[in-house]
Amino acid sequence: MATDVEVGLVRGPDDRETWVALEFGAGRMVAIDTEAARVLGRLLCEDPDIAAALRNEAG
Repeated sequence: MATDVEVGLVRGPDDRETWVALEFGAGRMVAIDTEAARVLGRLLCEDPDIAAALRNEAG
């Protein structure tokens, strides 16, 4: 399923680390630490169907 996702970096005044925030609209959001974001990115790129979809979106 294709959907728009906004990705940003978040660091609150009391946070020791930066979080990667993924916003899906309608108030839905998840924040993961940078190591989890690296793992997620690697897993997405290793999946042939997702990698092909990402290449198609990039042109």
